[in-house]
Amino acid sequence: MDDIPLLLPFLMDGVSKTTVKTLEIPSGVCPEQWIADHPDGLIATQRECCLAGANVLSTPTWGANPPMLEPFGLGGQTWELNGSLAALPFEAASGSVPAAGVLSRTGLPVPPLGHTDFETIVNVYALQARALE
Repeated sequence: MDDIPLLLPFLMDGVSKTTVKTLEIPSGVCPEQWIADHPDGLIATQRECCLAGANVLSTPTWGANPPMLEPFGLGGQTWELNGSLAALPFEAASGSVPAAGVLSRTGLPVPPLGHTDFETIVNVYALQARALE
């Protein structure tokens, strides 16, 4: 039994996506760009999460990849947008907890529902991961 490591709880904020729904983002706009332009609501919520004991905050970067940003004319701003959104959790926590970069769907259909190849998907995620880093 002495060889079994002690597991401690690891708490993440987990409310960023929920918070976005309460921010009253206008329909038809890019949620990630809107949050970058209006960060106060997300920052306030993430500060509350830190006070409640969160060990990690997540970035609001769910759809901040070229295929998801392109319909808003922002596909070429992936790097800049991820950078500004990645800074928000650090601001909320005053640097006291790390931030986890969030990658979500690409919107690109893969087999059997579509024809996007695996390498394309990997490249989309690799670009966003590098931008978050």
